[in-house]
Amino acid sequence: MHTVVSPLSAPAALPAGGAARGARVAGGAGRGAWLLLALAALLLLNALLYWRLSRADRALDLDHLHTRISTLTEAQAAEWARALERHSHRQRGQLLAWRDALDRTVRHLVQTEQALTKLLETIKPALERAEPEMREDL
Repeated sequence: MHTVVSPLSAPAALPAGGAARGARVAGGAGRGAWLLLALAALLLLNALLYWRLSRADRALDLDHLHTRISTLTEAQAAEWARALERHSHRQRGQLLAWRDALDRTVRHLVQTEQALTKLLETIKPALERAEPEMREDL
């Protein structure tokens, strides 16, 4: 079985005078300006976010945090402890859910590997029989 490939046809001639080329250049300049404007806006946004992050880092200084914790009443400290315990419990639950999802994924990948190996073993004799026929056609 042979496949016939037709040659590529030559492109049609461009109109004289270069009018089409000039229109493309003008449109490209407009897109370039918008691209530069978008890039500048993204750089400014990035600078703003880094500035806010650096301010947040300074606001969470350990000494400052220790000072704030030491001013809590016993009731407030107990409430914070309960809130942190709830958060820790939720986080453990999420980690266990992720571990379960990863375990299921690994089991599924093992099953897929076994199915592909079985498929290869099934079709391998047919591939080996077809290989000499392919060489004869060449």
